[in-house]
Amino acid sequence: MNSPLVIAAQVAGSIQNTLAANATGTSTTETAFQVNGNSIAGIAAKVSPVGIGNTGIFVAGQYALSTLASTGLPFRVRLWGFAKSGGTQNLTIALYQVPAASISGLTATSFTGATAIATTGAKAVNSTSGAFYLDVICQGVAESTTAVTLQGVQGVAVVNNSAVAAAAITSVASLQGEPDFNFFVTSTLSGGNTGDVVTLSGLQIELVG
Repeated sequence: MNSPLVIAAQVAGSIQNTLAANATGTSTTETAFQVNGNSIAGIAAKVSPVGIGNTGIFVAGQYALSTLASTGLPFRVRLWGFAKSGGTQNLTIALYQVPAASISGLTATSFTGATAIATTGAKAVNSTSGAFYLDVICQGVAESTTAVTLQGVQGVAVVNNSAVAAAAITSVASLQGEPDFNFFVTSTLSGGNTGDVVTLSGLQIELVG
């Protein structure tokens, strides 16, 4: 079995630009995972999506949206982690796509301009440490010479050993002149218990094949 070709990735950690855990405690608000900042350098934590396209990859333009859309080249967005629950409640994990113009306005709890394309739905993690995994296959489809639609299917998805049925993602149309497809992840715990923590251990984009 060949290893996947990883285009972009983020991993959990405690140093700058690694993924911080969502230590939401008693909050039941949907919360985006952020990358750690650097307090010594005065750099704040922020929502920092991973992308595939013209920027942030090792061969500039090789996976530009125009190429993805003209060839139907599929790519996979995978994410995984675990939740520590302090009581009876449900966990929901969601994957968002966000246009480049909206990235700077993202906060931990405000996602204006972004679209939730796939979700695990609410699954029980009652007073346990439950793992989660979500695997989404995406394709770009050309609407015109300048606009692209993101389509795909949510495949394997599981939370605390409870599987989620495969389904088409929520497509995103009219991505006019976008340099990249950009993705970030949120978590929601319904109970709001002290000690609630959700860790996104990994988020990565891979070519399929």
